[in-house]
Amino acid sequence: MEARACRTDIVVAYGDRQDREIAVARLRELAEFARARGLGVAEGSALVYLSFVSNALEDAELARMLTERTGALSWMAALQEAAIHLIEGRRRQCEAIFRQIRQEIRPGISTVAAWVDAKEACLFLHRGDLDEARQLLDGPSSATDSCRYGFTAAEWSAARGWLSWEESRFPETDAHLAAQGRRA
Repeated sequence: MEARACRTDIVVAYGDRQDREIAVARLRELAEFARARGLGVAEGSALVYLSFVSNALEDAELARMLTERTGALSWMAALQEAAIHLIEGRRRQCEAIFRQIRQEIRPGISTVAAWVDAKEACLFLHRGDLDEARQLLDGPSSATDSCRYGFTAAEWSAARGWLSWEESRFPETDAHLAAQGRRA
């Protein structure tokens, strides 16, 4: 409980102050605290959050390794690692991760499926496959509440904005990206 409370405090403080360096240092300390006490799930959770704040591939890889061992949040760590690979131009690595997690995630919770669909649509957009991206963005996840609210909605709007840009539908692009900014 102490580790969970500390992680929540770190995330709230980061959201409030936007001080990345402090958040990264505190999340690393929390991961070490959990490791020293044999709390694998708490350590993995701290590392997953760390990977989101640091956006460092090595943090995402470490988070994924540990969460796969504990079985908690491994999909989230894998998704972050795939996103970093895509941003850094390593499409093959990103595709390999999506192949691994695709079967595990989609049948599960609709919010998770929508988040994975939005991220995978970005992979398809990156490689120029607009039809595949559109198919995901118009698929079953598009009808869920998670595409309209919260963090997943911001990811969804960004992917939709990118697709409309690629299709030269610029008024839609503006609307989707403006919505993404309000939701992020």
